[in-house]
Amino acid sequence: MEVPSLNRIENTGSGTPDQSEIDRNESLRNALTTVRTLNGFDIADREFSVVRDPQSHKFVIRVIDRATGDVIDQFPPEDILKMLSQFELTNLPSKEEDQ
Repeated sequence: MEVPSLNRIENTGSGTPDQSEIDRNESLRNALTTVRTLNGFDIADREFSVVRDPQSHKFVIRVIDRATGDVIDQFPPEDILKMLSQFELTNLPSKEEDQ
C-alpha cells in the first residue's frame, strides 16, 4: 500500500488555515504514521490503511486481509462512528438559535 507523504498534507483553502483544519491535518499525520509503523511489522497477511468515514469525517484505520482484500477490523469500530455521527446531529444548532 502506498501512503502519501506527510509533507504533501497542506492547506487547500485560501489564506491561513483555521484551527479545525490544522487539527484534521494533525489527525491525518498521526493516522498515516501509525499505518506506516503497523505495515512495517509485516504482520502475516495483514495490511493497514487509512480512510475517512463519510458520515463522521473521522479518520479510520482499517485492517485488511492481503489475500482477499476484505476488511477484517477497523479502529474506531463502525458502531462508535455511528454514535459520533448521531451525537453531532443532535448537537447542531437549530435554525431559531441562528437568528
